[in-house]
Amino acid sequence: MVEVCLQDATGVAAFKEEMHEIARSHGVSLVDDSKLAEIGVDATTSPEFRRKLTRPVVSMVVRHGENVIAIVGNTGLPPGHVAIGFFGGSGFDSQEFSETVVKRLAMKWQVEIVPQGSGAQGIEGCT
Repeated sequence: MVEVCLQDATGVAAFKEEMHEIARSHGVSLVDDSKLAEIGVDATTSPEFRRKLTRPVVSMVVRHGENVIAIVGNTGLPPGHVAIGFFGGSGFDSQEFSETVVKRLAMKWQVEIVPQGSGAQGIEGCT
């Protein structure tokens, strides 16, 4: 898993476009269900949780065929942060894909690897 510091909500659109470009270049699909996720969270959570929720909500899934190879989201993270969890997929070089994602995103934003066994907490100094 990695965390990306987008600085603020204005970086979300550029981040999503970069993820779409990476997906296209690797012949995988990226489904952006961020709007639907935001509606779902708003409909099913407490007003207190909704006030703390980072906006806009980011919720995307990257697939190779039927295999999920990455999940992208920011629910529960501080504003300006996004986490990406990578998974292996049969018939697909998921290691090369994850390395490419990290390298490309690091050209534009601060990217940090989340230590194995810990969850995304937010990148210190990212505002």
